[in-house]
Amino acid sequence: MVIELKDLRFHSKHGLYEEETATGGEFLLNVNVHFTPEHLPALSLDDTINYVDIYQLISNKMNVAESLLEKLAFSIGEDILALDNKITTVDIELFKLHPPIIQFNGKVGVKLTVKK
Repeated sequence: MVIELKDLRFHSKHGLYEEETATGGEFLLNVNVHFTPEHLPALSLDDTINYVDIYQLISNKMNVAESLLEKLAFSIGEDILALDNKITTVDIELFKLHPPIIQFNGKVGVKLTVKK
């Protein structure tokens, strides 16, 4: 089973350059949390993974500036894995929506899969 959190948007101060860490920028995050349920269908929150806990963890991580998206994505993935023993894999897509690149129109980002 997979819990998905899609199109999460944050204003954060991640980056290598002074302007990024001073004023911040817009980020987009997608997370898939794979887990093995003890039984189906889920009858209570104990049978699944609480997406509120996942979101709160991500939100907290997005508020602590990191120089590299790669490090941030890995840290988020590792911490999500540690939330619950049922979680087996975390897929993360993390994008910087307006990178400081002259005449650049688009987004840059990283994709990462973290497994137990």
